Amino acid sequence: SKQFSWRTRMLVVTDWGRRFFFGRDSSSL
Repeated sequence: SKQFSWRTRMLVVTDWGRRFFFGRDSSSL
């Protein structure tokens, strides 16, 4: 349960970061 929660949290954070950074790059381009 703890491991799953940790993995889910990491995935969510990574996805959010990707959207933020890539979204900015796409907008800049």
